[in-house]
Amino acid sequence: AVFTIGLDLAIEVLSSGNTPQEMLQKRQEYFATGAQQVWEIDPTARTFAVYTSPDTHTTLTATDTLTGGTLLPGFELPLARLWQEIDHPLGK
Repeated sequence: AVFTIGLDLAIEVLSSGNTPQEMLQKRQEYFATGAQQVWEIDPTARTFAVYTSPDTHTTLTATDTLTGGTLLPGFELPLARLWQEIDHPLGK
């Protein structure tokens, strides 16, 4: 899909069918339309890749805290808490 409306943040949750080439193409499209960041969430590996360009990223793991930086001031999400919520929704 080609995006004609710019966005600041794109979030992708990876599935087993996503290929690296497909994801690179999506990131290129997002950044070409003005995205400042792209977050790729890999639920299998339990990682967040925070992209600041189509091929520049920082990988966060369960021991890290995802922050919004200047894009989402004040946003903080300890990733260990996220994975715990996924494993045990609503405290189950």
